[in-house]
Amino acid sequence: MRAKPVLAGLFVVTTLLTLGGGITLAQTLPFDGKIAMEPEEAAVSNVAGSIPVQGFLTDANGRPLEGEYAVTMSLYDSALSTNPLCQDSKTVQVSKGRFNASLGSCLQSVLDGRQLYFGIKVGSDQEMTPRQPVYPVPYAISLQPGAVISNMSTGHALEARSSAADPMSAAIWAENTHSNGIAFWAQNNSLASTAQMQNLGSGPALQAQNSGTSSTVSVKNLSSGTALQVENSGSASTAEITNLGTGAAFSVENNGTSATLSVKNQGSGPLIQAYNGAETPDQFRVGNDGSIASQADTYVFIPGSAFVKQESIDSTTWKMMGDGSAQIASGSSYLIPKVINYPITLPSMLYGHPVEVKSLTIYYKCLDGAKGWISETQLQLGPMIDSVLIMGQDFNDHKSTSWTSYTIPISINNLLTNDQGILGLHLHLSFVDATSYVQIGGIRLQLGTYRSE
Repeated sequence: MRAKPVLAGLFVVTTLLTLGGGITLAQTLPFDGKIAMEPEEAAVSNVAGSIPVQGFLTDANGRPLEGEYAVTMSLYDSALSTNPLCQDSKTVQVSKGRFNASLGSCLQSVLDGRQLYFGIKVGSDQEMTPRQPVYPVPYAISLQPGAVISNMSTGHALEARSSAADPMSAAIWAENTHSNGIAFWAQNNSLASTAQMQNLGSGPALQAQNSGTSSTVSVKNLSSGTALQVENSGSASTAEITNLGTGAAFSVENNGTSATLSVKNQGSGPLIQAYNGAETPDQFRVGNDGSIASQADTYVFIPGSAFVKQESIDSTTWKMMGDGSAQIASGSSYLIPKVINYPITLPSMLYGHPVEVKSLTIYYKCLDGAKGWISETQLQLGPMIDSVLIMGQDFNDHKSTSWTSYTIPISINNLLTNDQGILGLHLHLSFVDATSYVQIGGIRLQLGTYRSE
């Protein structure tokens, strides 16, 4: 019997979507009237690596066929190629002309973005012509685990855009929960950017989370282009990277001449924010104005020998030590407490943010705590205003005869500005004789970067 199969054009990945324009092809087929049902395939954990095919088969008079028929399905890289990239043969059941099959021998590397053509033959007859072009929908199979996206032209190999209003709707989200895998890896051997991301909404342009021990984001550039370029026009962070494991949260390597990391934010949010295990506050931030802020503290040390005495005519004597400390005695007039001063110069603004003084620590020891000791400690801020501001003070006696320290928390008037940032430390020393001394080892200031949210 002369049969006339009609290929309906349904050729999809995971969901049944039609290709535009069915095609009618002539084919010689026997007809035995058998009808059979194929068993359902068992479910698997990942998306099946097969391509469903549905067709419509008729005889020469256009009547739908019934029964079982052997079909061979193939994918080619051209309409005239004689060498299929992949091929699958099986017996299909035909009911009222319709049949369902699947092409399951194609690797992900076959569906790599190039134009492919689908061919089908029934029984021992010749393959139907012309072959059916494979349109973009089937290429979604290449987004299974282990996907490789390749671009041989001048366009982007991968471009992700998000216009969603939800701050958690990232343009690209990468998460790795394996102990030593990489959540995101990009390598570039050309002159263009290795990875370029643009977000026109309010969510992050790049958001990555990692629970493993390797880098959350690792970008490598072997040419002269930018290793990573991220652009954001929204109000959220341009790049948001979370690492829940022990590996590097962000790793970028560049062997070219352009910037290793280029970040651009056209909105009101910061350029970069970094967090620890908690959602807030952020531990590190780069503002859109170029400012840099960090939750990490800075410590500044001042040697004990950097003091000046209160008045040039008093009897205070001292001995400078090789370790930077100073042994300070009252001299002949010991009935009146001696005051020594430490002028302190600090940056009042650090990378665009006011400096916050958090604590003051004094390192000292006394020759004899009953005859010479520290009786008062006072840290002042000035002198750019009419009255001096007290930042912290301590009226306790400190009489240890071995090296020790004491710390004064600073919580008032402790924010430096571009108009006020000169500090003065005043130590009151009490003596009962002329020879006892107090040895000041040094002063330590704990500093933070203030940030108004």
